Order: sequence, then structure tokens, then C-alpha cells
Amino acid sequence: MQKNAGLYAIYIGIAICLGALGAHALENRLTADQLDSFKTGVLYHLLMGIALFFFSFLNELKGEKLFEKLLFYGNILFSFSIYILSCKSILGLANVKLVPIAIATPIGGVMMIAAWLILGLKIFKKQQ
Repeated sequence: MQKNAGLYAIYIGIAICLGALGAHALENRLTADQLDSFKTGVLYHLLMGIALFFFSFLNELKGEKLFEKLLFYGNILFSFSIYILSCKSILGLANVKLVPIAIATPIGGVMMIAAWLILGLKIFKKQQ
């Protein structure tokens, strides 16, 4: 079994917990826009976690560490910055400028896009 499979399974579990938190505990504490953003973070967190989990079992792609690192860390930057920005009023950060965290969202998104493009190109080259 791939050594990171356990980590990714836990990562998926965290996404499910955060999804439940958003659906039950935060729905009356966040605005509709904040809740939509939070749900977007959960969606990407869950999807990328599932992708990483299954990726860890693909023997023919195990050497693609760049994909794995870009996707994992990009998703952390993307989803967790959205969680923080969505919940900043609850966290007591409503009047705090969170520029570094706000910048993390697009950087994480670009990292995730790059991961999938790199993986796609490598698979395409292997098929040629």
C-alpha cells in the first residue's frame, strides 16, 4: 500500500467533517456568500483528497511526485484559505486585513491546475 494513502484518507475525513460543520453549525452564522465560499473549499478539498487517495495506488504513476505535491499543497492553500476567509467574522478576524491568506487562494488554485496539466502531459507523453 502506498505510504500516503492513510494521510489522504484522513484528509478526506477532515473534508467530510468540515462539510458537516458548514451544513449544520455554520449555516446560521455565515452569510449566504460566505457559506457558498466555505462549501467551495469543502468541494475542492474533498475532490482533490479523493484524487490523491486513488493516485497513491496507481503503480504506473508513482514516480509523479511533482503532481502529488502540487495537488496536495495547492489544495491546502486553496481550501484552507477559503475556510479562514469565510469564517473570519466567527474567528474574530472581521477587521483584520488577511492579505497573505487571500493571496493563498489563487496561488493554491494555480498549483492545482498546474498539477493536473503536468500529470496530463506526462500521461500523454507515455502514450506516444
